[in-house]
Amino acid sequence: MKSMILKRLIFLLIFLSGGMMSAQITVSGVVSDANGPIPGINVIVKGTNQGASTDFDGKYTIDNVAEDAIIVFSYIGFRTQEVAVNGQTTINVTMSENAAELDEVVVVGYGSVRKSDATGAIDAIQAEKFKEVAAASPAQLLRGKVSGVQVTTASGEPGAGVNIRVRGSASLRSGNNPLIVIDGVPIDGGNVSAGGASPFGRTAPRNPLNFINQNDIQSINILKDASATAIYGSRGANGVILITTKKGRSIEPSITFNTSFGVSTLARDIDLLSPEAFVSTAQNDPNITVNDLGGRSYDWTDVILRDAIQVNNDISISQNSERSSYRLSLGATSQEGIVKDTGLDKYTVSFNSNTKYYDDKLTIDVNALVTSLKDEAEAFASDAGFTGDLFSAALRWNPTRPLFQPDGSYTFVDNQSNLNPQELLDSYKDFTNTLRILGNVSATLKLGQHLEYKFLFGVDRTTSERKSQLLPTFDFQDLAVTDPDSGEERLGRADVSTTNSFSRIFENTLTYRNTFWNDLNFNAILGYSFYDYNFDGNSVIARGFVESQTDLINNLEGAVQTEIRIDDPDDGNRFNEVFRNSYDVQSFFGRINGDYKRLLYTATFRVDGSSKFGENEQYGFFPSVGLGYKVFEGEEGLLNNLKVRGSWGITGNQEFPVNSAVEIGEFTGNGGFATVTAANPDLKWEETTSFGIGVDFSAFSDKLSGSIDYFTRETENLLFIKTLEANQPGPSVRQFINLDGTLDNSGLELSLNYNVYQSENLSFDISANAAFLGNEVNIPGIFEPTGFVNGQGLSGAFTQVIATGEDLYNYFLLDFRGFDENGVSLYTGPDGTPVSDGTAVPVLIDAQPLPTVNFGFSTNLSYKNWDFNTTWYGVAGNYIYNNTTNALFSRGVFNAGNNVPGDIANTDQAVGDPLAASTRFLEKGDFLRLSNVTIGYNFNDAILETLKLKSARIYATGSNLFVITSYSGFDPEVDAATAFGRVSQFGVDYLSYPRSTNFSLGLSVSF
Repeated sequence: MKSMILKRLIFLLIFLSGGMMSAQITVSGVVSDANGPIPGINVIVKGTNQGASTDFDGKYTIDNVAEDAIIVFSYIGFRTQEVAVNGQTTINVTMSENAAELDEVVVVGYGSVRKSDATGAIDAIQAEKFKEVAAASPAQLLRGKVSGVQVTTASGEPGAGVNIRVRGSASLRSGNNPLIVIDGVPIDGGNVSAGGASPFGRTAPRNPLNFINQNDIQSINILKDASATAIYGSRGANGVILITTKKGRSIEPSITFNTSFGVSTLARDIDLLSPEAFVSTAQNDPNITVNDLGGRSYDWTDVILRDAIQVNNDISISQNSERSSYRLSLGATSQEGIVKDTGLDKYTVSFNSNTKYYDDKLTIDVNALVTSLKDEAEAFASDAGFTGDLFSAALRWNPTRPLFQPDGSYTFVDNQSNLNPQELLDSYKDFTNTLRILGNVSATLKLGQHLEYKFLFGVDRTTSERKSQLLPTFDFQDLAVTDPDSGEERLGRADVSTTNSFSRIFENTLTYRNTFWNDLNFNAILGYSFYDYNFDGNSVIARGFVESQTDLINNLEGAVQTEIRIDDPDDGNRFNEVFRNSYDVQSFFGRINGDYKRLLYTATFRVDGSSKFGENEQYGFFPSVGLGYKVFEGEEGLLNNLKVRGSWGITGNQEFPVNSAVEIGEFTGNGGFATVTAANPDLKWEETTSFGIGVDFSAFSDKLSGSIDYFTRETENLLFIKTLEANQPGPSVRQFINLDGTLDNSGLELSLNYNVYQSENLSFDISANAAFLGNEVNIPGIFEPTGFVNGQGLSGAFTQVIATGEDLYNYFLLDFRGFDENGVSLYTGPDGTPVSDGTAVPVLIDAQPLPTVNFGFSTNLSYKNWDFNTTWYGVAGNYIYNNTTNALFSRGVFNAGNNVPGDIANTDQAVGDPLAASTRFLEKGDFLRLSNVTIGYNFNDAILETLKLKSARIYATGSNLFVITSYSGFDPEVDAATAFGRVSQFGVDYLSYPRSTNFSLGLSVSF
């Protein structure tokens, strides 16, 4: 019986692979456009994996083509064409540029598809668009370009972390950043560089995409709905970003060199009292004595700031022959920060190759990227604590008080919150060295005309070491320790942290393509994947050095006190044993997609098993379906193309601490041991059920094109932390649980592209996008404070709440009503009247930190060899809690002889009035930013021929030129996801590294 079934299966496979037999011929031809032959065009027999690429002269040849086959000609930027063979042996094709972008080829999970044939919400940005934007990170290329995608950097520091939100936030405790896949390898999107807290607070995370050279990227594809992301299962709930790197194209060896030089300056300052205004205001204040006023005027931010220089250079060589192609690139970037003694140096090596064997039946692909990073940082924190940091020291330092005494020593103020900015700059050093290796090798074997097998092995390895020190000559009493031998008090601190992460992926896929009855195109993929991730890290903290020591990080044995900590990067727990994080994910997945005449279909599934979850809930099933219909296709007249589509699916989220489901303990001293995390064998996936409908269209001879999408997302099994009991003595016991109820998101996305004018010498087009987003918490009985803030008198305060029936992270504050006759703050009391007696309690405020509108637009103008591009983006509907002002500036701070903004100095607030988290510091966060302006010139053919060049371009770029906003802080794009209390938070402005305005000149040549 089993033998008979096997024979029938083999017969069916042979039948499907063979399709309908017909006479075989050889087809050849030339592919060109208005300018002549085009190399690198993909020429494929429809429904098969049989095909070729055009050579340098635009020629191609395909053997064994059925007489009734259809040949597809496609490439990024050109309209895809299908030509029936009908027995022809010569087929020449003229390609036209794809103005509507509906026929462009976009990358999806484990394959690619024409955008016009996709049933999901997919956006793509191609390499030719990158020249319009000067970006410090590939993530910033998405700003203002893709509807429903918000990109926020943690600060203006070189290499600072980035937060990406696709269609809002779908989780409370888990990560909300999308999965990032580079050439088929998923990367760790967390803070992979060594981090930790300095004496001045916890530093901002690093950007996980720092290691990529922008000029090595061919395309960035953003998968937004479940039809596109469900094939990534438990990692697809927050969207997926697919980055494809460049490959060799030119038949002859091609060398490209890019260089740029730039200058950065402070973009926006806080409006503090000028030295003259400080003196005038202080002289009228009886609480400030003449001794507090110096005889000169200073702007102390000049002490720590500078005009910063950035230099970028990279060179690449590539070639594409009949049987192989390769591309090798080398890159070097030196980026100074606008704060002295900060910056980022990056060196990259990228190599890609493609080699075909055995009459193109076997293809071997290799992709490798090696990056070395060196970060230099200063005493900047991502929270505005009591002590402050370098920038708070410069802002608050008395603008009439000198930094040095007549004898050359540093001026010292006997107040822990009054740090001398010059002394701090000179005394603190912080360096991080990171090496990252990302690569994969794959083998693709054709098993007949319709079937192919692919094996992929990929690795992602990061090693990072961070060293920081604060000299013992800096009088910082928080670090004081007593030498047991001499009894003397010693200062100074040195930190050395190391982290190592390593992940591997093994994938096997089987792909089948065929066309039946000339109208039914059928594609199927079936695969198995195994992914494992390992992380380990530790740190050494040394305190108490003699004053003569200056190289603390290399002389830790000279410290009075040394502590070895093994730090968990996920939740901050410290263990007195070797620490290691690891987890595995095993997956089975599949997809069928295709079209029948004008009907489009897609169905996917993925089964994931993850060791992160409880032993009873380690596997999850994530399906999706999508349908589309081309109402109009290639029509003449008003409406040229119209496609309607819809999708439904379930995706998961597993971005939370590795050991959340198991019991974790820590030593408490004197041989004691306490449980800090209780096991939960029933802990399971967060599941997001998504539904979406959309329309893609083009009109007016494809001059106008766009998309409209409406979506809903409902997340259940939300992961959260529950406090069970307290160990006596010792830490509280917590447990990760799944909450009942849902977090609901919905939105409307619009995207438009309009080619205003097109002629031989002049063209002008406009692109615009907007997303209208909403959310609601539907978790029975939840009322969880979040939005933690630090500062003088503020430690332990919260500004936001997660509450049933409310917007996510709704503000929860005292309602500020001004000051009474004694200068004491008034807040709304229980009966609705202003009170100052302490009986007021926080109330829900009709304001949320998450924008309800994200938007962007860009313009592109070209005249002959000149081009001019602008990019704008912004948000609306959100509010920011200005904790920088709340924590650092008050009437009492001014009366202590420190600088403050004018409205604080002139307020009626009493000197002793305590600070509190209230609506006084809640501000609208709407803004519009001119993100980028670029003007470029492409050398004409006569110059190129004289210089023996293939192409050459010079350009000038300005980025972050100005922002229109009513927000009074440094910048309305605040550190958007600092995690305190194990709950992500948004919209709280902690004093952080300021952003810069950048100007650069660049040159790109190919020969």
